Order: sequence, then structure tokens, then C-alpha cells
Amino acid sequence: MKALLIILGMLLLLGFLPVGAYVRYDRLGPLCELILGPVRLRLLPKKKKDKKPKEKAKKPKEKKERPKQPIGGLIRDFYPFVKLGFELLGCFFRKLRVNVLTLHVGFGGAGDPAAAAINYGRAWAAIGALMPQLRRFLRIKKENVSASCDFTSGEMTIFAELKATFFLGDLVAMAIRYGLRALKLLLAMKKRKSQEKSSDKAVQSYEPSSS
Repeated sequence: MKALLIILGMLLLLGFLPVGAYVRYDRLGPLCELILGPVRLRLLPKKKKDKKPKEKAKKPKEKKERPKQPIGGLIRDFYPFVKLGFELLGCFFRKLRVNVLTLHVGFGGAGDPAAAAINYGRAWAAIGALMPQLRRFLRIKKENVSASCDFTSGEMTIFAELKATFFLGDLVAMAIRYGLRALKLLLAMKKRKSQEKSSDKAVQSYEPSSS
């Protein structure tokens, strides 16, 4: 009994384990990390490895002929999966938590002050139009989206930072729920195609042969 309670407790804790990603871009370049609870795994930039001796040059492979254009499936079979995909995407965004969203664009106006001022105004107009839409679809905890104009600099700069997480339990529940629904759609499609083939064979068997 104790072992069962321990297992249930561990599963409950794993369900509330935050997983997600942390992305940042600045003068040093892009940084991308995978978040697994308190652990962060760096994806970019990759750590430098010791150079291995160069392998012998391989013989060039023979060029293969381009495959023929694949035959597309019926749109009626594809549409239910598209609808399910959009529903999954909506559920994903509802569960997603944006812990940090930072974006700052700096316009340099030393070379062309008028163009920099125009771009600066356009940037704030875009921010004013975009951010309310993002707040509708995402749960943003901390945001800082802005623009600035520096007439002493001739370069355009950008700083971006994003940290987004969701609970592992939500991800597993979504995978099970929508995976089963996708499997149900797939089985129904196969059954319908099998019935259509059977009906076509039946019709052909009753058709009189030409003399």
C-alpha cells in the first residue's frame, strides 16, 4: 500500500513539473534552452567539441531520379484531421504560460533621422495592434515590449527574451485525449474506404461482360 501511495505521489508531482523553453537573442547571438523543472539543457549555441580527424572522402553517390508527383488524398478525409489539429493548437495555447516576454527594437537615426523616426512610429503602432491579440490567446505573466530611437547611432538593434512553460501533466493529458481522437478518425476513414471498395467490387461483379 505504501509503495502504491509513493508511486501515486510521484506521478502527481511529475504532473505539476514545468517543462518549456527559454529563448534569448542579443549581441552575443541566439540562446535556446530546454526547461525540465529546475534543469536547463542548452540547445543553442552548442558546446564546441574536439575536432576529429577528417575521414576519407567518400565516393559521390549516383543521382537518383526525382520521384513522381504523389497522388493526393480526398479532402473530405483530410479535413477532420485539420479541424482536430486546430482544436489541439487552441488547447495548447490555453495551457501555455508565458513567464517572460521581452522585445526591444532600437532604431539608429544617425544616418537618416527621418526614416528612423518613421520606423519608430510604425513599430509602436505594430506593438499597439499586436499585443492585445497576444494577450487574448496567451497567458503572459511578465511582458516588456518596446521600441526606442537613438539619433547618435547608425545601427538597428534588437533584444528578445522568451520563457514559456506548461505542466507535464497537461501535455500528457492532451496527448492521450487528442491521440485517441485522431486514432478514432483514422479507423473510421479506413472502415469507410474498405466499405467503398467492397461496394465497387460488388457493382463490377454484377456488370454484364461485353460480347
